[in-house]
Amino acid sequence: MRQKQNKKLNEQLITAIIFLIKLNILSIPLYIILWLNLSYFPFQVFVASVAGEVLKFFGYSLSQFGNELTTLFSGQLLRVDVSWDSTGWKSLYALAALVIASPVAGFRGKLKFIIVTLPVTFLINILRIVSTIYFSLTFGLQYFTFLHTVLWRFISVGVVLILWFVFLWGKRYNIVKTQFTFRIRWQQVLKFLGLKIKSS
Repeated sequence: MRQKQNKKLNEQLITAIIFLIKLNILSIPLYIILWLNLSYFPFQVFVASVAGEVLKFFGYSLSQFGNELTTLFSGQLLRVDVSWDSTGWKSLYALAALVIASPVAGFRGKLKFIIVTLPVTFLINILRIVSTIYFSLTFGLQYFTFLHTVLWRFISVGVVLILWFVFLWGKRYNIVKTQFTFRIRWQQVLKFLGLKIKSS
């Protein structure tokens, strides 16, 4: 009984280690983008355009110049800049990286999930921009910073984690099989390096 428990624990440990290695490798492009301060301005303009159209639908009069939305508030001109970080690209990348790195057999299933959930994540970010502007204009600009940088930041992280957990739950029966596969591969790596591992 104890040997079975140790074997299961070893398999889970190996699975977790391989997942973390994959996730860190997939995070390298993210760190490069942040380090080089790269951005894609057309995507910022697109996000601003979508958010602007939603606000117009709810009766707000505004104009757009590039990635900047401009409207009148209490006789004053209000400019909202949709920065690169405001596009939600980090959430999109994080969700894709988590799904790809997950110890689940079958890349096609991962790809299908990503194709379905990335638009959902994008729309939630649009909701973030629209609701922040709406509540700030309705209840006061003093709430803009809290909504934008505090509340919605936690919500965005929560959405990514919830979608990832949904993916893992839906593929939970494949994870066990993948653990065994990883176990065999790990033994092969150790054997290749000339090391020995005790089979429990």
